[in-house]
Amino acid sequence: MKKIVTCLYIVVAYFTTNAQITIDQSDMPIAGDSTIRVNATNGASFTFPTTGANYTWDFSTLTYNNQTTNKYFDITKAPLLGLLTFGPFASNNLKSQIFMSGASPLNLGVAGNLFASDSNYEYYKKTATRYARTGYTLRLNGIDVPLPYDSNEVMYMLPVNYGNVDSGISVFEIDISLLPIYYKTRQKRVNNVDGWGTLKLPNGYDYQTLRVKSEIYAIDSVHVDTLFPFGFSTPRPKTVEYKWLAKGLQAPVLEVSGTELGGNFTATSVKYLNKVALPICTNSASFTDFSIFPTRSTTNIYVQSKFELKEIIIIDMHGNIVKSIKNKPISYYQNVDIANLPTGYYNLKALLVNGKTENAKFIKE
Repeated sequence: MKKIVTCLYIVVAYFTTNAQITIDQSDMPIAGDSTIRVNATNGASFTFPTTGANYTWDFSTLTYNNQTTNKYFDITKAPLLGLLTFGPFASNNLKSQIFMSGASPLNLGVAGNLFASDSNYEYYKKTATRYARTGYTLRLNGIDVPLPYDSNEVMYMLPVNYGNVDSGISVFEIDISLLPIYYKTRQKRVNNVDGWGTLKLPNGYDYQTLRVKSEIYAIDSVHVDTLFPFGFSTPRPKTVEYKWLAKGLQAPVLEVSGTELGGNFTATSVKYLNKVALPICTNSASFTDFSIFPTRSTTNIYVQSKFELKEIIIIDMHGNIVKSIKNKPISYYQNVDIANLPTGYYNLKALLVNGKTENAKFIKE
């Protein structure tokens, strides 16, 4: 019998006290994460480049235009060519854990006039030292064409701390044998953690954040192999991204991108976090087989599973069982109250009705 899956969303918002923070691997996205982001209409009226130590960015008067939901999926759910290129059997350089719908990298520069894609995915990997984009797949003429980077595009070196600076060069190329066109983009990304402090947003919360400024320099190259071959290279305008990162939110709280000319920044996109949405599915299909959210909390964590949860056990760093919850009735989702637990690191063990055991870690703050 075909099962019907109904998904609800629990909305979670966060604020923190004023302090300089560190962003690490646990603050990066995992499969199953989902964030609701607002596109603002009045970004041009703000001065985004200003920054500093213990700075307060007040963008509480940004205005709503529309909103989108960003979802991160496990790499095993990727299109076939994406799975082969970025999945478990890919090279270490390309082996990714998650992917998400995203903008085509060909929408910029001269490529937009050459290739029209109708479905785009971005692929990411994370380690203890970096969070990086490994490439894309683009659906061209019904085929999901992989665009792997020869070297990862490093979004953040981890852990992220105030004052960090890094840079890297990445290249992807399209060489379609049925067409006499060869296309390549070479880009340099320079990341600078140039501020920390309090970020105020229209959702009513103040966030303690680190601000990362990224400068992107890209050159597009095209070669046409016809009877009279020709080619050319065109530099793109300098692109600048500003991202404000907060603990436990897995995606920038505020993300602003635009162009910079003569030292003057013009915002073309402003997206801020409205809410964090946790998908709760009432049947046995879900975005991931098992996940908890958030991985850092002071009050509650949420557990969801592809298979029904029979019992949840929480173990402290000394190996002691500090909490046990037996699900009655059995369900695919459990809200776990951790408010009374001491601060520290914990292991969560979930016993499933199919006999399997899942494990995860979280931090009680």
